[in-house]
Parts: sequence; C-alpha cells; structure tokens
Amino acid sequence: MLEPQSRAAFAEELKPPPGFDLSYAVGTTFTLDLATALSVPLSFASRRVSAADDKLGILESIRQFTDRIDIFCQAGEMRLGTNSDLVALLESMIHPVDLRNHGGLFHPKVWFLKYRNLNDKDDVAYRFLRASRNLTDDRSWDILLRLDGRRADTPNAELRAQNEPLARLLRSLPDWSINPLDPARAGRVKRFARWIRDVEWE
Repeated sequence: MLEPQSRAAFAEELKPPPGFDLSYAVGTTFTLDLATALSVPLSFASRRVSAADDKLGILESIRQFTDRIDIFCQAGEMRLGTNSDLVALLESMIHPVDLRNHGGLFHPKVWFLKYRNLNDKDDVAYRFLRASRNLTDDRSWDILLRLDGRRADTPNAELRAQNEPLARLLRSLPDWSINPLDPARAGRVKRFARWIRDVEWE
C-alpha cells in the first residue's frame, strides 16, 4: 500500500532497473490532471539532468521523454492542476478516450513500460503496473501491483493466451482515442501489444 500524501512512491515504481533507461511507456487513467501527468516525464528526465544543464537542456530532456510516453484518459475528465508552461510539452502524449457509444467509461489504471539496457540495446526489460489511484493529486490511499518480466526465449501459445488480455487492451487504445494519434505513435502502441504477448512475468 502506497502512502497518500505524495506520488513519490508511484514515481519510484516507474524507475528503470539499474543500468536501464526508459524505452517506451503507455499509461491509462480515468481522471487526469496535467500537473501529475507532467511528473511522469519529469521523473525520467530528472535522472539525466545535471547541475550544468541550462533551462533549454532541461526542457529538451523532458521533451525527449514525452516522445516516449503515451497516456490515455477518459474524455472530459482532464484538469489543469498547474499554471506551468511545461504542460504544453504534454500535448502529444495525452489522448482522451470516449467509450460512451460502447456503453461504458474508460476506467483502467495501468502502466506498461519497456526499458533498454544502456550498454546493450538488445537487453530489454518490461514492467506492468496496476494502480488503484488515478493520475491526479488525489490523496487517497493507493494499492499498486508491479510485475517485472522479460520476453521468453521460446514463446508459446499458453504464454500468449495468458498475456492476450493485456495485449488486447494495448491494441485497442489508439482506436478508442477521440483524436487520431500520429501514425508513428499509433503503430508503436500496437507493436508494444505484440511484444507484451511474449513476456514472462516474474
């Protein structure tokens, strides 16, 4: 159970394994405030920023990580939460979803993360997070499930069947967005769905 007073524990769960860097992440939430969403790329960029970096260097580091993250949220359930000019960097990575024509609301609170070894680009690790709290500054208690995994050397039908619900969710996300995703982003989400099918979770 994660303490309710801050999102620090959540940011710690996003943190790459030692020697790895974020390659790609997809997150989902019902409600979203932009200040809290900004904390996601900031949590990765902060590990790269040094005291020698000027403002432009910091902004570029944040931008690089917003290019690696896609967040899907319920349409109409987004709020500003901050007056920071930095939220303008989030525009390309946040995608409102509207499922009312399908008889429901968009309510999953999960994260799919892919990390790459800084010294070996072929060494890839995966993480799945399932949270009880939305991506907001809400102060309720949070329960979070974390699974770490690697792609199987010899994927099989049983493993793919186990992972199919996760893959199906990922595949569907670009089609549910009310604003068409950039084709490169949409294709990346769907490729991620294929990779997830072959992950063996610890």
